[in-house]
Amino acid sequence: MIMGINIGSHLITNWKNESMRAAKLDQVILETELQSLKLQIDPHFVFNNLSVLSEIILEDQQLGYEYAENFSN
Repeated sequence: MIMGINIGSHLITNWKNESMRAAKLDQVILETELQSLKLQIDPHFVFNNLSVLSEIILEDQQLGYEYAENFSN
């Protein structure tokens, strides 16, 4: 009987460890996917802001300078 309890305890411990390992892997996968999406969005964001900046500069150079300062932060 003690052997059965010991085996059961070992199985439960292994199951918990595997569950934690799987959860960590899932988290890494999600973080990697998020980073990939950020890398896809950033060029589009930069392009749009530079387009807006060029239009602002044509209309008001001082405002364009301020926009560029804010964008760089």
